[in-house]
Amino acid sequence: MKSMILVSALALSSLVHAEEQNAVEKKYEHGKSMLQGAKGKISEAKAKAAEAKADKKAEKNAKKETRKAILAGPACAKVVQECNSSGFVPGGNKDGGDNGLVADCLAKVGQGHSVTGVTATKEDALGCLKALKDGT
Repeated sequence: MKSMILVSALALSSLVHAEEQNAVEKKYEHGKSMLQGAKGKISEAKAKAAEAKADKKAEKNAKKETRKAILAGPACAKVVQECNSSGFVPGGNKDGGDNGLVADCLAKVGQGHSVTGVTATKEDALGCLKALKDGT
């Protein structure tokens, strides 16, 4: 009888151990699945961020090209040519210099100040500045 009880206890112990192992395997698979899902979401987020960065860069480049076209266009041609001939350059004052085309030449002429080498009128400068502001 004792041997039968012992065999039953061992069988029960094996069964419990198998169920515990099965539960551990299920938890492992669930964790693995959750990790794969998280990796997928991270990949999606990275792709969206890269796309947003590319869109922002494209928008910035488009604005830059539009600005160049306006500065070369009829509203700005005379005053920009004179400012350029006097040493003013687009973005020139970004590095702390006083040679920025818009801030140091167009804006000053537009305010009625005289700028050496520039004979364009205040109206010429204001028309150019308006075109830049409007993006046309």
